[in-house]
Amino acid sequence: MVLTDTLVEKPGIKEKTNRLSDESALLGDTAGKTSDTICVSAKIALPAIHPKNRWQAICFLILTFYIPFGILIAMDNREILLDCALTLFSARGYDAVGIQEIVDSAGVTKPTLYHYFSHKRGLLDTLLASQFEGFLDAVRTAAYYQRDLPFSLEKITRTYFEAAQENPRFFRLQLILQYAPKESEPNQAVSPYRLEQQQILQSMFIQAVQDHGNMRGRHVMYAATFLGMIHTYIGEYLNGVTSLADPLTHLAVHQFSHGIYS
Repeated sequence: MVLTDTLVEKPGIKEKTNRLSDESALLGDTAGKTSDTICVSAKIALPAIHPKNRWQAICFLILTFYIPFGILIAMDNREILLDCALTLFSARGYDAVGIQEIVDSAGVTKPTLYHYFSHKRGLLDTLLASQFEGFLDAVRTAAYYQRDLPFSLEKITRTYFEAAQENPRFFRLQLILQYAPKESEPNQAVSPYRLEQQQILQSMFIQAVQDHGNMRGRHVMYAATFLGMIHTYIGEYLNGVTSLADPLTHLAVHQFSHGIYS
């Protein structure tokens, strides 16, 4: 049964009332005739359907409404779980947050979480993969060496600082995970992404040797020191100690390039 609108005429008055129509009315079969259009309560007009094509109409309604709606709910639950996990992990750390707290925050049940992620570590792995994907692409672009090392260093630093301001929860989570004990789940989960960042920077410093011969063989140390400096500034920003406004980008790179006696 579906709810449709009916226009009822009374002496001097026209009233729009609601009535229930059965399946035949929905399919345009109320008097052995097809109607021009069929309107359901969702205000969507469907083409006229001959009675013998009734099951086609039913399938059409199911495909049009229920399946997309179910997919949308599934996508929403998955994204909500990831967002709640990011908030909780970045606020209190991975180990301090339990599955029950995550599902309560997301408004779903444990079976729903396990359907998408199998376990808590799976949730963390998916979260990191989704967050790092676009960010690492941006770092690779910034680290493309153009025969101007100060320019490249500033571009990389600015990329990190802007990303930290746009997504502070993600950067706080990074710092929490990478300083966790070496054999812990959180450290193991983030370790490949930390190493990938270092390799991107090492590659840039190796390319810079063609213009700065004295840097030869020092790319590992330079990459580690440079990334450590960036993370330190971001950590201070997240704790409200400093700002990541653009003048800091130039000053930080200058300090890194010339040392404390510059």
